[in-house]
Amino acid sequence: MIKINNLEEKQLLIARHLIDLKEKGNDFKDKDIFDFWCKYFPGDFKLKKKYRSQSFIYVEGSSCGCLTLPDRKYIPKYLIKIYNKLWDNCCCFVNEYIATHTLRECDKDLTKLRKKHQNIIKRRCSGIGCYGSINHWRISGLSTYSIHSYRDRESYRGNYENCLKYIEQKKYERRS
Repeated sequence: MIKINNLEEKQLLIARHLIDLKEKGNDFKDKDIFDFWCKYFPGDFKLKKKYRSQSFIYVEGSSCGCLTLPDRKYIPKYLIKIYNKLWDNCCCFVNEYIATHTLRECDKDLTKLRKKHQNIIKRRCSGIGCYGSINHWRISGLSTYSIHSYRDRESYRGNYENCLKYIEQKKYERRS
């Protein structure tokens, strides 16, 4: 299954930017959401090297738009369907969120999500003798977390998903 790392935070960041545009009087469509997503998170809707590292493009249809590839000749159709489903879920969340929330509410939700992530990292770090904290709290980008291991005198910085992978790797190393 295809997965987007830090999906919740990315959806809230994009919604925050679009709410800001909406409050300034600008209109936008689903294509604008996709373009903004690809600008700030370019690896999310891009195929791996196995498929010539192609990026998806947004095509507006009769009722709604869909994603397609410039060269679909060697790409399995099921893969394109999976990416379309993933995009539909992301786009629906962002559109619903924009319709029902203000910029202030979005900032509160982002803060709540980041505190939740920080607490999860702290809790998981305590099991391996490390300390986890939030490093950069950016309003326009993904937050960065730090993990410090006093025993090994190492530190690691990364986004939420990468920090969780690092913690699991450390747990495995310590078991061995």
